[in-house]
Amino acid sequence: MLFPAAMRRLSKVRTRRIRRLVPRLLLAAASLLAVLALCELGVRVFTAGRYGRRPPVFGPDPQTVFATTPGIDDVFHGSDYSTAIRTDAFGCRLGELGEVPADVEAVLLSGDSYTFGWGVSTADTGASRFDRLLWDGSGKTTRAINLGVGGFGTLQSALRLAAYLRRHPDLKLRALVFTHCHNDVTDNTDPERLGVLSGTMATFALPVRNPSRSQLWNLLRRTYLDLRQHRNRDLDASFGFGVRRLQTASPEEFEIAGVTVHRRELVPASTAERVTHRRRSFTDLQRRLLAASIELLHRAVRDRGIRVYHTFIRTVPEYYLRAVSALIAAAPAYGNEIVNLGRVPVQDDFHGEIVNRHSGAHFTPEFNRVWAERMYQILRDGDPNLHLR
Repeated sequence: MLFPAAMRRLSKVRTRRIRRLVPRLLLAAASLLAVLALCELGVRVFTAGRYGRRPPVFGPDPQTVFATTPGIDDVFHGSDYSTAIRTDAFGCRLGELGEVPADVEAVLLSGDSYTFGWGVSTADTGASRFDRLLWDGSGKTTRAINLGVGGFGTLQSALRLAAYLRRHPDLKLRALVFTHCHNDVTDNTDPERLGVLSGTMATFALPVRNPSRSQLWNLLRRTYLDLRQHRNRDLDASFGFGVRRLQTASPEEFEIAGVTVHRRELVPASTAERVTHRRRSFTDLQRRLLAASIELLHRAVRDRGIRVYHTFIRTVPEYYLRAVSALIAAAPAYGNEIVNLGRVPVQDDFHGEIVNRHSGAHFTPEFNRVWAERMYQILRDGDPNLHLR
Protein backbone atom coordinates (compact mmCIF):
# COMPACT_ATOMS: atom_id res chain seq x y z
CA MET A 1 0.00 0.00 0.00
CA LEU A 2 2.86 2.38 0.74
CA PHE A 3 4.52 1.91 -2.64
CA PRO A 4 1.58 3.06 -4.85
CA ALA A 5 1.04 6.08 -2.61
CA ALA A 6 4.69 7.06 -2.87
CA MET A 7 4.55 6.73 -6.65
CA ARG A 8 1.50 8.98 -6.80
CA ARG A 9 3.22 11.64 -4.70
CA LEU A 10 6.35 11.40 -6.85
CA SER A 11 4.27 11.71 -10.01
CA LYS A 12 2.60 14.84 -8.69
CA VAL A 13 6.00 16.36 -7.85
CA ARG A 14 7.30 15.61 -11.37
CA THR A 15 4.17 17.06 -12.92
CA ARG A 16 4.54 20.29 -10.93
CA ARG A 17 8.23 20.55 -11.93
CA ILE A 18 7.45 19.94 -15.60
CA ARG A 19 4.68 22.52 -15.49
CA ARG A 20 7.11 25.04 -14.03
CA LEU A 21 9.87 24.03 -16.51
CA VAL A 22 7.80 24.24 -19.68
CA PRO A 23 7.24 28.03 -19.55
CA ARG A 24 10.93 28.52 -18.85
CA LEU A 25 11.90 26.39 -21.84
CA LEU A 26 9.42 28.22 -24.03
CA LEU A 27 10.75 31.56 -22.82
CA ALA A 28 14.34 30.45 -23.48
CA ALA A 29 13.39 29.23 -26.96
CA ALA A 30 11.54 32.44 -27.72
CA SER A 31 14.51 34.48 -26.48
CA LEU A 32 16.90 32.46 -28.62
CA LEU A 33 14.69 32.90 -31.67
CA ALA A 34 14.45 36.63 -30.97
CA VAL A 35 18.25 36.91 -30.71
CA LEU A 36 18.71 34.94 -33.94
CA ALA A 37 16.11 37.10 -35.65
CA LEU A 38 17.88 40.26 -34.52
CA CYS A 39 21.24 38.85 -35.67
CA GLU A 40 19.69 37.92 -39.02
CA LEU A 41 18.26 41.41 -39.37
CA GLY A 42 21.61 42.92 -38.39
CA VAL A 43 23.48 40.87 -41.01
CA ARG A 44 20.98 41.86 -43.71
CA VAL A 45 21.12 45.55 -42.80
CA PHE A 46 24.83 46.02 -42.07
CA THR A 47 26.14 43.87 -44.93
CA ALA A 48 23.62 45.31 -47.41
CA GLY A 49 22.53 41.88 -48.59
CA ARG A 50 26.08 40.66 -49.20
CA TYR A 51 25.26 37.15 -47.98
CA GLY A 52 21.92 36.80 -49.69
CA ARG A 53 21.20 33.78 -51.85
CA ARG A 54 22.32 34.22 -55.48
CA PRO A 55 23.18 32.13 -58.49
CA PRO A 56 26.88 31.95 -59.40
CA VAL A 57 28.02 34.59 -61.87
CA PHE A 58 29.71 31.84 -63.88
CA GLY A 59 28.53 28.32 -64.62
CA PRO A 60 29.66 25.40 -66.77
CA ASP A 61 29.50 25.71 -70.54
CA PRO A 62 30.03 22.85 -73.01
CA GLN A 63 31.89 25.03 -75.54
CA THR A 64 34.11 27.09 -73.26
CA VAL A 65 34.40 25.22 -69.91
CA PHE A 66 32.59 28.03 -68.10
CA ALA A 67 30.69 31.17 -69.10
CA THR A 68 28.55 33.90 -67.60
CA THR A 69 25.25 32.57 -66.28
CA PRO A 70 22.28 33.56 -68.48
CA GLY A 71 19.41 35.59 -67.08
CA ILE A 72 21.18 37.26 -64.15
CA ASP A 73 19.68 40.42 -62.68
CA ASP A 74 21.22 40.97 -59.27
CA VAL A 75 23.78 42.86 -57.20
CA PHE A 76 26.95 40.96 -56.34
CA HIS A 77 29.33 41.92 -53.56
CA GLY A 78 33.10 41.91 -53.32
CA SER A 79 35.27 42.46 -50.28
CA ASP A 80 35.03 46.24 -50.63
CA TYR A 81 32.57 46.85 -53.45
CA SER A 82 29.30 45.79 -55.00
CA THR A 83 28.34 45.56 -58.65
CA ALA A 84 25.01 45.20 -60.44
CA ILE A 85 25.05 42.60 -63.22
CA ARG A 86 22.41 41.76 -65.82
CA THR A 87 22.80 39.17 -68.58
CA ASP A 88 20.70 38.04 -71.52
CA ALA A 89 19.67 34.51 -72.53
CA PHE A 90 23.14 33.77 -73.93
CA GLY A 91 24.94 35.17 -70.87
CA CYS A 92 26.07 38.41 -72.55
CA ARG A 93 26.39 41.18 -70.01
CA LEU A 94 23.83 43.91 -70.61
CA GLY A 95 24.55 47.61 -70.36
CA GLU A 96 22.44 50.62 -69.55
CA LEU A 97 20.32 50.20 -72.70
CA GLY A 98 19.41 46.60 -71.91
CA GLU A 99 18.68 43.87 -74.47
CA VAL A 100 19.91 44.35 -78.03
CA PRO A 101 17.04 44.03 -80.55
CA ALA A 102 17.51 41.41 -83.27
CA ASP A 103 16.95 43.86 -86.13
CA VAL A 104 19.72 46.37 -85.32
CA GLU A 105 23.30 46.38 -86.59
CA ALA A 106 25.87 45.20 -84.09
CA VAL A 107 29.49 45.62 -83.02
CA LEU A 108 30.68 42.59 -81.04
CA LEU A 109 33.04 43.13 -78.10
CA SER A 110 35.06 40.05 -77.18
CA GLY A 111 37.63 39.38 -74.47
CA ASP A 112 38.00 38.58 -70.79
CA SER A 113 37.12 40.40 -67.57
CA TYR A 114 38.16 43.79 -68.94
CA THR A 115 35.56 43.47 -71.65
CA PHE A 116 33.03 42.01 -69.22
CA GLY A 117 33.54 44.91 -66.80
CA TRP A 118 34.61 43.12 -63.64
CA GLY A 119 33.96 45.08 -60.46
CA VAL A 120 31.85 47.90 -61.96
CA SER A 121 28.09 48.10 -62.26
CA THR A 122 25.89 47.92 -65.33
CA ALA A 123 26.02 51.50 -66.62
CA ASP A 124 29.71 52.01 -65.77
CA THR A 125 31.27 49.26 -67.90
CA GLY A 126 33.23 50.26 -70.97
CA ALA A 127 30.89 48.12 -73.08
CA SER A 128 27.82 49.94 -71.77
CA ARG A 129 29.30 53.38 -72.42
CA PHE A 130 30.42 52.31 -75.89
CA ASP A 131 26.96 50.89 -76.56
CA ARG A 132 25.37 54.24 -75.69
CA LEU A 133 27.77 56.13 -77.95
CA LEU A 134 27.09 53.77 -80.86
CA TRP A 135 23.33 53.96 -80.41
CA ASP A 136 23.25 57.75 -80.28
CA GLY A 137 25.92 58.25 -82.94
CA SER A 138 24.33 55.89 -85.46
CA GLY A 139 20.89 57.42 -85.27
CA LYS A 140 19.51 54.45 -83.30
CA THR A 141 20.68 51.77 -85.75
CA THR A 142 23.78 50.18 -84.14
CA ARG A 143 24.40 48.57 -80.76
CA ALA A 144 27.34 46.92 -78.98
CA ILE A 145 27.10 43.34 -77.70
CA ASN A 146 29.34 42.36 -74.78
CA LEU A 147 30.66 38.81 -75.17
CA GLY A 148 33.39 39.24 -72.54
CA VAL A 149 33.75 36.66 -69.76
CA GLY A 150 36.00 37.08 -66.75
CA GLY A 151 38.88 34.63 -66.68
CA PHE A 152 38.76 33.72 -70.38
CA GLY A 153 41.83 33.06 -72.46
CA THR A 154 41.93 33.92 -76.16
CA LEU A 155 40.95 30.38 -77.10
CA GLN A 156 37.78 30.46 -74.98
CA SER A 157 36.87 33.90 -76.34
CA ALA A 158 37.19 32.61 -79.92
CA LEU A 159 35.03 29.58 -79.16
CA ARG A 160 32.40 31.74 -77.46
CA LEU A 161 32.31 34.12 -80.44
CA ALA A 162 31.75 31.20 -82.82
CA ALA A 163 29.01 29.78 -80.57
CA TYR A 164 27.24 33.15 -80.42
CA LEU A 165 27.28 33.57 -84.20
CA ARG A 166 25.95 30.03 -84.67
CA ARG A 167 23.08 30.90 -82.34
CA HIS A 168 22.45 34.22 -84.14
CA PRO A 169 23.05 33.45 -87.84
CA ASP A 170 21.12 36.53 -88.99
CA LEU A 171 23.10 39.00 -86.87
CA LYS A 172 23.87 42.19 -88.78
CA LEU A 173 27.51 42.27 -87.71
CA ARG A 174 29.39 45.42 -88.68
CA ALA A 175 32.62 45.11 -86.65
CA LEU A 176 34.40 42.97 -84.09
CA VAL A 177 36.54 44.45 -81.30
CA PHE A 178 38.77 42.02 -79.41
CA THR A 179 40.64 43.17 -76.30
CA HIS A 180 43.87 41.35 -75.43
CA CYS A 181 45.05 41.03 -71.84
CA HIS A 182 48.51 39.91 -70.69
CA ASN A 183 47.18 36.79 -68.94
CA ASP A 184 45.37 35.46 -72.03
CA VAL A 185 48.38 33.51 -73.21
CA THR A 186 48.73 31.66 -69.89
CA ASP A 187 44.98 31.11 -69.55
CA ASN A 188 45.10 29.43 -72.96
CA THR A 189 47.46 26.73 -71.69
CA ASP A 190 45.82 26.10 -68.31
CA PRO A 191 45.60 22.29 -67.81
CA GLU A 192 42.02 22.24 -66.48
CA ARG A 193 40.61 24.35 -69.33
CA LEU A 194 42.40 22.37 -72.01
CA GLY A 195 41.38 19.12 -70.35
CA VAL A 196 37.70 20.05 -70.51
CA LEU A 197 37.91 21.55 -74.02
CA SER A 198 39.63 18.43 -75.35
CA GLY A 199 37.07 16.13 -73.73
CA THR A 200 39.54 14.49 -71.35
CA MET A 201 38.10 16.15 -68.25
CA ALA A 202 34.51 16.77 -67.17
CA THR A 203 32.91 19.47 -65.01
CA PHE A 204 29.75 19.97 -63.02
CA ALA A 205 28.09 22.97 -61.43
CA LEU A 206 28.80 23.89 -57.84
CA PRO A 207 25.91 24.73 -55.49
CA VAL A 208 24.75 28.31 -55.09
CA ARG A 209 27.48 30.28 -53.33
CA ASN A 210 25.17 31.34 -50.47
CA PRO A 211 22.89 28.30 -50.28
CA SER A 212 20.69 29.17 -47.29
CA ARG A 213 17.87 31.67 -47.15
CA SER A 214 19.37 32.77 -43.84
CA GLN A 215 22.06 35.36 -44.45
CA LEU A 216 23.33 34.86 -40.89
CA TRP A 217 23.94 31.19 -41.64
CA ASN A 218 25.66 32.03 -44.91
CA LEU A 219 27.94 34.48 -43.09
CA LEU A 220 28.87 31.91 -40.42
CA ARG A 221 29.37 29.21 -43.03
CA ARG A 222 31.60 31.39 -45.23
CA THR A 223 33.64 32.53 -42.23
CA TYR A 224 34.19 28.93 -41.17
CA LEU A 225 35.23 27.88 -44.68
CA ASP A 226 37.58 30.84 -45.02
CA LEU A 227 39.27 30.04 -41.72
CA ARG A 228 39.46 26.31 -42.39
CA GLN A 229 40.72 26.60 -45.93
CA HIS A 230 42.83 29.73 -45.36
CA ARG A 231 41.15 31.29 -48.35
CA ASN A 232 41.96 34.77 -49.58
CA ARG A 233 39.51 37.08 -47.85
CA ASP A 234 39.64 39.40 -50.86
CA LEU A 235 37.41 36.84 -52.52
CA ASP A 236 33.92 38.20 -52.40
CA ALA A 237 30.82 36.86 -50.79
CA SER A 238 28.80 36.07 -53.86
CA PHE A 239 31.01 35.86 -56.94
CA GLY A 240 32.61 32.61 -57.90
CA PHE A 241 33.01 30.10 -60.68
CA GLY A 242 30.23 27.53 -60.76
CA VAL A 243 32.60 24.90 -62.12
CA ARG A 244 34.54 22.17 -60.40
CA ARG A 245 36.88 19.44 -61.56
CA LEU A 246 35.38 15.97 -61.82
CA GLN A 247 38.40 14.21 -63.36
CA THR A 248 42.03 15.23 -63.33
CA ALA A 249 43.64 12.51 -65.43
CA SER A 250 44.50 13.47 -68.99
CA PRO A 251 46.34 11.59 -71.73
CA GLU A 252 49.98 12.23 -72.47
CA GLU A 253 48.99 13.85 -75.77
CA PHE A 254 45.81 15.37 -77.17
CA GLU A 255 44.71 17.90 -79.76
CA ILE A 256 42.86 21.18 -79.32
CA ALA A 257 42.13 23.80 -82.01
CA GLY A 258 44.41 21.93 -84.40
CA VAL A 259 47.34 22.12 -81.96
CA THR A 260 48.94 18.97 -80.54
CA VAL A 261 49.42 19.34 -76.79
CA HIS A 262 51.72 17.22 -74.62
CA ARG A 263 50.79 17.01 -70.96
CA ARG A 264 54.34 17.85 -69.89
CA GLU A 265 53.92 21.29 -71.55
CA LEU A 266 50.99 22.27 -69.33
CA VAL A 267 51.49 24.56 -66.36
CA PRO A 268 48.74 26.01 -64.12
CA ALA A 269 47.84 29.51 -65.27
CA SER A 270 48.94 31.29 -62.07
CA THR A 271 52.41 29.71 -62.20
CA ALA A 272 52.79 30.16 -65.95
CA GLU A 273 51.89 33.85 -65.71
CA ARG A 274 54.69 34.57 -63.23
CA VAL A 275 57.23 32.59 -65.27
CA THR A 276 56.16 34.13 -68.59
CA HIS A 277 56.46 37.70 -67.34
CA ARG A 278 59.79 37.03 -65.70
CA ARG A 279 61.13 35.41 -68.89
CA ARG A 280 59.44 38.04 -71.14
CA SER A 281 58.71 35.52 -73.85
CA PHE A 282 56.21 32.80 -74.69
CA THR A 283 56.73 29.06 -74.64
CA ASP A 284 56.28 27.20 -77.92
CA LEU A 285 52.88 25.87 -76.79
CA GLN A 286 51.72 29.33 -75.70
CA ARG A 287 52.67 30.77 -79.07
CA ARG A 288 51.01 27.96 -81.04
CA LEU A 289 47.76 28.10 -79.07
CA LEU A 290 47.63 31.89 -79.25
CA ALA A 291 48.14 31.78 -83.01
CA ALA A 292 45.40 29.13 -83.34
CA SER A 293 43.07 31.24 -81.16
CA ILE A 294 43.55 34.36 -83.27
CA GLU A 295 42.92 32.32 -86.42
CA LEU A 296 39.71 30.95 -84.84
CA LEU A 297 38.58 34.51 -84.05
CA HIS A 298 39.09 35.57 -87.66
CA ARG A 299 37.49 32.40 -88.98
CA ALA A 300 34.38 32.91 -86.85
CA VAL A 301 33.52 36.04 -88.87
CA ARG A 302 34.59 34.57 -92.19
CA ASP A 303 33.65 36.52 -95.36
CA ARG A 304 31.54 39.15 -93.55
CA GLY A 305 33.61 41.99 -95.03
CA ILE A 306 33.99 43.66 -91.65
CA ARG A 307 36.89 45.16 -89.73
CA VAL A 308 38.30 43.07 -86.89
CA TYR A 309 39.93 45.39 -84.37
CA HIS A 310 42.58 44.04 -82.00
CA THR A 311 43.16 46.20 -78.93
CA PHE A 312 45.34 45.73 -75.86
CA ILE A 313 44.76 46.84 -72.30
CA ARG A 314 46.99 49.71 -71.31
CA THR A 315 49.14 47.70 -68.90
CA VAL A 316 50.30 44.89 -71.21
CA PRO A 317 54.11 44.63 -71.33
CA GLU A 318 55.92 45.71 -74.49
CA TYR A 319 57.17 42.18 -75.26
CA TYR A 320 53.58 40.91 -75.13
CA LEU A 321 52.34 43.63 -77.47
CA ARG A 322 55.09 42.86 -80.00
CA ALA A 323 54.64 39.08 -79.89
CA VAL A 324 50.85 39.11 -80.21
CA SER A 325 50.96 41.80 -82.90
CA ALA A 326 53.22 39.55 -84.99
CA LEU A 327 50.74 36.69 -84.66
CA ILE A 328 47.86 38.97 -85.63
CA ALA A 329 49.72 40.09 -88.74
CA ALA A 330 50.41 36.48 -89.74
CA ALA A 331 46.87 35.18 -89.15
CA PRO A 332 44.46 34.66 -92.09
CA ALA A 333 41.93 37.46 -92.57
CA TYR A 334 39.20 35.26 -94.09
CA GLY A 335 37.79 38.07 -96.19
CA ASN A 336 37.91 40.76 -93.50
CA GLU A 337 40.19 43.69 -92.74
CA ILE A 338 42.35 43.14 -89.68
CA VAL A 339 43.26 46.30 -87.75
CA ASN A 340 45.76 46.25 -84.87
CA LEU A 341 45.13 49.32 -82.72
CA GLY A 342 47.67 48.53 -80.02
CA ARG A 343 46.87 49.97 -76.61
CA VAL A 344 43.55 51.84 -76.55
CA PRO A 345 43.79 54.37 -75.16
CA VAL A 346 47.57 54.51 -75.06
CA GLN A 347 49.03 55.77 -71.83
CA ASP A 348 49.96 59.18 -73.22
CA ASP A 349 46.36 59.75 -74.26
CA PHE A 350 45.07 59.08 -70.78
CA HIS A 351 46.74 62.03 -69.03
CA GLY A 352 47.88 60.28 -65.88
CA GLU A 353 47.00 57.33 -63.68
CA ILE A 354 43.71 56.47 -62.03
CA VAL A 355 44.04 54.27 -58.96
CA ASN A 356 41.35 51.61 -58.58
CA ARG A 357 38.97 52.53 -55.83
CA HIS A 358 38.47 48.91 -54.79
CA SER A 359 40.36 45.65 -55.03
CA GLY A 360 38.03 43.96 -57.51
CA ALA A 361 38.05 46.49 -60.33
CA HIS A 362 40.07 46.27 -63.51
CA PHE A 363 38.79 49.28 -65.38
CA THR A 364 37.38 52.00 -63.17
CA PRO A 365 34.26 53.90 -64.32
CA GLU A 366 36.50 56.84 -65.26
CA PHE A 367 38.81 54.75 -67.40
CA ASN A 368 35.86 52.97 -68.99
CA ARG A 369 34.57 56.33 -70.14
CA VAL A 370 37.91 57.22 -71.74
CA TRP A 371 38.20 53.79 -73.40
CA ALA A 372 34.65 53.94 -74.80
CA GLU A 373 35.10 57.47 -76.18
CA ARG A 374 38.44 56.57 -77.78
CA MET A 375 37.08 53.40 -79.41
CA TYR A 376 34.02 55.25 -80.67
CA GLN A 377 36.24 57.93 -82.19
CA ILE A 378 38.34 55.28 -83.97
CA LEU A 379 35.28 53.59 -85.46
CA ARG A 380 33.56 56.86 -86.31
CA ASP A 381 36.56 58.28 -88.15
CA GLY A 382 37.78 55.21 -89.97
CA ASP A 383 35.23 52.41 -90.39
CA PRO A 384 33.34 52.39 -93.69
CA ASN A 385 30.89 49.77 -92.39
CA LEU A 386 29.56 52.16 -89.78
CA HIS A 387 27.86 55.46 -90.40
CA LEU A 388 28.58 57.33 -87.20
CA ARG A 389 28.39 61.02 -86.61
